[in-house]
Order: sequence, then C-alpha cells, then structure tokens
Amino acid sequence: MQSKMNAQSNWKPVGIGQGIGLVPYIECMYNDTVDDLLYVGGTFTIIDNLDTAYQIAAWDGANWNRLKMGLYNLPYDIIRFQNKIYVGGVFPSADYNLVNAPYIATWDGVQWDSLPGGKLNGPVKHFEIINNELYVMGGFDSIGNLEVQGIAKWNGATWSDVNNFPRYSTNGNAVNDVAIYQGNIYVAGNFYSSTANIEDIAMYDGATWQSVGTPPGMYGGFNIVQEMEVFNNELYVGGDISKAAGNTGENIQKWNGIQWSDVGGGTSWQIRTMKKHNNELYVGGGFESVANGLVRASKIAKWDGVQWCALSDSIVGGVLALETYHDTLIIAGDFINIGGDTIHKIAKWDGGNYTDSCNVYVGVEDINDIESQVSIYPNPNTGFFTIELDDTRSTLIEIYTVSGQLILQKKLDQNYTKFNLTEHSKGLYFLRVKTPTETIIEKIVYQ
Repeated sequence: MQSKMNAQSNWKPVGIGQGIGLVPYIECMYNDTVDDLLYVGGTFTIIDNLDTAYQIAAWDGANWNRLKMGLYNLPYDIIRFQNKIYVGGVFPSADYNLVNAPYIATWDGVQWDSLPGGKLNGPVKHFEIINNELYVMGGFDSIGNLEVQGIAKWNGATWSDVNNFPRYSTNGNAVNDVAIYQGNIYVAGNFYSSTANIEDIAMYDGATWQSVGTPPGMYGGFNIVQEMEVFNNELYVGGDISKAAGNTGENIQKWNGIQWSDVGGGTSWQIRTMKKHNNELYVGGGFESVANGLVRASKIAKWDGVQWCALSDSIVGGVLALETYHDTLIIAGDFINIGGDTIHKIAKWDGGNYTDSCNVYVGVEDINDIESQVSIYPNPNTGFFTIELDDTRSTLIEIYTVSGQLILQKKLDQNYTKFNLTEHSKGLYFLRVKTPTETIIEKIVYQ
C-alpha cells in the first residue's frame, strides 16, 4: 500500500518559526510536568528569539527561555530527578564555561551545578529512573574511583555499580538504554562481552547477566540498539539492526521473554528514537518507508500492534527525538523542511486524528503458513464465513478493522468455526491467528 503525502503540512513550528538555523540540530527533549516546561538540547546557540541559548533551552508553551548561559557542548539526554533537572552529554562544563561539570550537570531553575562523589570519564547518553534511583548510561568506564562499564546508578548522594555489569571486550562502545521487562533489567546499546557471551543487549535475572535469545543478542558487528520501549506487554528494541546480518527484524524487533519476532516488516533505515503516544508506538529516524517498503513514511511512523501507519508529509532531514507536550506529539532533529514548509529542527503535530496510509504487513513466511494451516471460506463473503484450522491447540484468533481496531477475539477449540460480521460495516478486515510458535495474518473481504 503506497502512501500519498499531503500537499499541506500537518506539522507546525514550535515558537515563531525561526528555529535554530540550518546547520545545528536538536538531539534530545524532555517534558517536565513539574514546571510544565519542554526542555530541548542540541548543538544550537540560537533558538527563535533567544540569541544566547547555548545547547539547551526550555519552551513554556508560549516562549523559549534560556538556562543562564547553557552548556559548553552537546547534551544527549535530559530528565528530572529529586527536584533538579539533570543533563548528560559530551560537555566539559555548564553555564557555558563557568561551572566545571564534565558529562553531567544539574539545573535547579536558577543555577547550574555539578555532582559530588566523583567525575565521569566519558559521555552520558541516557537517563532512566528505576526504583527511585537515577540510572546513567553512556561511554564511560569509571566515576571517580568506582569502576563501571557504561552504566551506573545515582541515589542522590552516592554512585554504585549496576549488578556488576560485565566488562566490554572492546573499547569505545556504549550503553544507550535500560528497561524493566517482566521484572528483569534489560540493558542495550553497542557492546560485546566474550566472557558473558552477550552482544548489544543483556538481561539481569536477579542473579546473573544473560544473553537475550539466540544468538546472544544482535547479529552483526555494526548493529546498535538505540532505544527500548515496553509496548503491548512486549519489549521493543530499535536502532541500526540488519535483518541481512541474521536478525529477526529490520531496524526494529520485539521480545516476548522467550523469542524475538519481526515488527511488521520494520523500517527502511535506522531508528533513532521511540515514544509511546495515544496507545501507539511512534518511531523516528532516517527512514523513508516501513512495512518492508509497502508504506511510504518519511522519518516518522506509528505502530499500533498490528499495522504500520504514516502520518503525512515528506521530511527533509532526520527525526532524532520524540516527546509529548500538552498532549501534543513533538518531533525534533536536523530537518529543515516538512511538507514543503520551512520548519527548522522542531515541530508539533497539528493534524488531529489524520493518518495518511496504513498497512498490515504479511511476510513470505506467513503466506506459506496460511496455505498449509488456515482456510477462510467463502472469501470474499457476505459477512458469514468459516475459518478452518489444521491444529487448534492454544490457538487465539483476532479480527481487526483496517484502522487497527480489534472487533473480535476468540480462543478456538475445534477445527471448523463459523463467524458473523454483519453487525459491522462492509469492507476489508484482517484475521490474526496466534499460536504458541507463530503469528499468521490473512485478509477477510466482507462485501
């Protein structure tokens, strides 16, 4: 299903529209619900009406605000922890160059400060708060006298190691994200440990660090997990993930605690950021299509658990960050134009419930399985049809509308089951058959 982009953009500037110029970009965003501010960080020194907003600024819904003189280099992430805003990145100092704060700094609304208890020796890539502790990830291997490996936690007073996370086998790599899934800690990024037999993703079960699935993590030496999100009770990982190298998905795949599976054909190029918004999973990056190329989706798309959808408008440049502010989706990155409109580096969605194009992806493997295991007749039909299965053990069937709405869910206990769709509108529907080992998708035509 090929998407047709709108001539009129559904994206609007954040602010007066002057943006941050052509060359700089926005790397990260954070919605601070305490002070009702949207913090953005990047390589800029000017943003709209502010001519001295060095690398960081805050949007209050009407105006941009500076944080004194800002930072001396690029921030990668921003978060609130214990009544302060924490910023991590590659900078050596804050308040431009007045506060010595290598790689991590705090902002209390008035002034910048550094953290006590030892300095990091490498960049900070990401923050997460778990069990009232701040998890800090990046490319460092020590904090003062504490030896760590790309991940540590801060309780507001002292640093500590994260369950003796294993040492890398190579230098220069980093941890990019941490998540809690099914009660276990998952850590992902770009790393390899020959002693622990893990690559790019690892899981701590309360006793030891283990590989995630088979192979031990991601295939391919150039693969990177940029971000993880728990969505619909599964762990999604996105980044530079190559199916050609042997991975299950193309730039995105999901883990159910037992095995990896594809996410509807994935994206055509890397995913840099993921965000849950309005019960859907949004992804942003440098791609131009999703669903194995069946849907044109320029730099941003959404997944509802069944299908990929494009939002609209061609984006010139990449999407590096996603955030929700005042219930509105915000995108940021290095783009300079959306749908023919000049919009520099940050934009907000103004398209309401509009969706440009969607597709439920059916792979070659699914088609082969359908031929041998599932029969639907008659199809097309007048609303009445029968589903025949070769094997009904632990089989769950679901029927969805083309917009992704679940209208029927039933566990089958016999080979032949009759269904009635006459209470619904005529049109195309999708049948999803879930067994313990696979998921099969087929079309139903009610006419």
